[in-house]
Amino acid sequence: MNKDELAKKWAKVIAKAWADERFKEKLLKNPAQALKEMGIDLPAGQKVEIHAQSDKIIHLVLPQKPKGEMSEQELKNVSGAFSTNWTFCGETHGG
Repeated sequence: MNKDELAKKWAKVIAKAWADERFKEKLLKNPAQALKEMGIDLPAGQKVEIHAQSDKIIHLVLPQKPKGEMSEQELKNVSGAFSTNWTFCGETHGG
């Protein structure tokens, strides 16, 4: 499955979790099973954790450090993928 296909399936997972409280609970308690039901299979031996964000809690993911050296372009891609403007509780911070 390529990134575009995964992004589309993940969007459907989010929409279903927003519309169906039972599915949301299942997704939070047993994400691998809930994702499989939505057509997303995890590689063997890989675990997944899903956390529900709220107006009181924000979850940030620290990406795994790449192996080897990164080119200047790769570094730009990593830093460019993250906005310095954060929205917490309806207020925007950063710049």
